[in-house]
Amino acid sequence: MRLMKVRNLSARIAKQAPDGVFLALVPPSSSELAKQLRANGFKGELFGMMPLRRIDEVQRAQGALERAWMSAFDDRNVKDVLDKISKRMGGPATPDGVVGYDVARLLLVASKQSLPWEQYLSNLTVFEGKLGTAKKEQGSNSFKLNLILKEVRDGTFKEIMMKHDM
Repeated sequence: MRLMKVRNLSARIAKQAPDGVFLALVPPSSSELAKQLRANGFKGELFGMMPLRRIDEVQRAQGALERAWMSAFDDRNVKDVLDKISKRMGGPATPDGVVGYDVARLLLVASKQSLPWEQYLSNLTVFEGKLGTAKKEQGSNSFKLNLILKEVRDGTFKEIMMKHDM
């Protein structure tokens, strides 16, 4: 999003003085919007999801994301995978990259079964991936993963709440 559009958008939002703003923009637009919102006097909550869970995005915001919170997959046990992804991609990795890793792994496992892969996947009820145990919801094709809420404090992420089986 171009800087002028961000400035115009942030001025309109700040003028309305909402209690909070959900930042669903792709980096670096979310950090720029946060900076502009704060510059326009916005005092409300800032929150988002995985795209906001990048330490470089927090640094770009220059303090504007302090106390912002976001939901994400529970990534406390995937530092090794995140480090590998970061090294290979030449930049910081986020837990959504691990979701892709787990999905690819699941598809590879399914392709090596004696059943057709779609039958194997439809019969699967539990999957152990890097993000933990994923359980299939009854009567659906969706798997549940643990989520965690984190907040930006002192330029880094702090866990503020865990929710299992979301």
